[in-house]
Amino acid sequence: MKFYVIDTFSSASFGGNPAGVIIIDEGKDFPNIDTMLEMVSDNGFSETVFVKQLSDKEFHLRYFKNSCEVDMCGHATIAAYTALMREEAVTDGTYINISQAGTMEIYISEDFVTMQMPVPGAEGDFIDSPELIDSIYSRMSLKYEKVVTESPSKMMSGHLPPILATALPDITMPVLSGDVMSLIAPELQLMSEDLDIDLEIHENNNPEEAKRPSRLIGKTEEVNGMVNVHIGGAGIVLAEGNIFA
Repeated sequence: MKFYVIDTFSSASFGGNPAGVIIIDEGKDFPNIDTMLEMVSDNGFSETVFVKQLSDKEFHLRYFKNSCEVDMCGHATIAAYTALMREEAVTDGTYINISQAGTMEIYISEDFVTMQMPVPGAEGDFIDSPELIDSIYSRMSLKYEKVVTESPSKMMSGHLPPILATALPDITMPVLSGDVMSLIAPELQLMSEDLDIDLEIHENNNPEEAKRPSRLIGKTEEVNGMVNVHIGGAGIVLAEGNIFA
């Protein structure tokens, strides 16, 4: 198996989002789940993707965080196809990406990788429990009644958090104005307790060291009255090697 470390959404090393990519040898299947989790744990990245080529135009991707498999990861997808370009398995053109989140078209042009995002769809009703809404906003150091409703008693349906999905479901948090964005401060320790995971939090008092400049690209096209959205970017290969397992 080949292993890559790739910075995505970046045209320079140590920018954007890093991800690990493991390319399965031709004719081989994915390792068993325990082996994949051990490999993911050893590499230390927040996301690692395993890539299996099915045909000249089709690839099966499996995505992992440190402790579990997940349906899909955007920047790991960009990393995977950047690695496949390095392997000369893909060139400019359109490819089919198969994952637990479904099937997605991938476009490669001049070293840029973009993904056709599915039309957002509702995953369920709006979140209308006051206790749950307060909990969600408090995880971002916000008070729902202050940043959304203008008054504690005003809970309009248009201001309730919906659950929407493109490839993965997300909770969307409405706010009254863009000024609220500067108030967001994620409560990481509370989130780790919600998810029942151990989380080490390291403070960095040097803003320059914390910066990882990113560059995303997007384009839209109209097809049969529908607007298709493509999101993606470039990737930089930081390291590559072989895994003997």
